[in-house]
Amino acid sequence: MTEAQLKDYERTHVHDVKPKLTENDREYWNAPHTQHFEYPLAMHRGIVGPEGNVILETEICESDQYLDLFTQRGFHKGSQQAFDAYEKQQQMYAEAAANKAYGDAKMSAKAQAEAAAQDAATEGHVTDPKEAERLKRAKKAE
Repeated sequence: MTEAQLKDYERTHVHDVKPKLTENDREYWNAPHTQHFEYPLAMHRGIVGPEGNVILETEICESDQYLDLFTQRGFHKGSQQAFDAYEKQQQMYAEAAANKAYGDAKMSAKAQAEAAAQDAATEGHVTDPKEAERLKRAKKAE
C-alpha cells in the first residue's frame, strides 16, 4: 500500500470507530446508562433551624444497613417526604398538647401549678412527666 493509499484509507475508515467516551464528554452523561446505583443515597429529616423555620438535615447513606438506621432515626429518601413527616409529627404533638391542656383544666390548683412548672421547663409541645421527674430528682441530689 502506498502512502497516498494509506492516507486515503485513514481518512475514510479510521473515523468509523467511535472513541471511548469519558466522564468529560457531554455524550457520556447524555447517553442512557443501564447500571443503576442505589448508594450513596441522600436521606433527609425535617428539623427546626436556628431562626425557628423548618430546614432539612441531610445525611449520606452508604448501604442497606445504614438505610435501616437512618429510617429509624426519622430520615426519608425524599425531601418532600421529610417535610411531610415533620408536619405530621408536629400535628401529633399539637394534638397531644391540646389533650394535655384539656386534662390540666380539670386538675386541682396544686396539680395545675406542678403541670405549669413542667411546661415551663419543656421546650417542645408536650411535657414528658418521666423526664420532669428525673430532673426534679437530679436537682434534689445537688
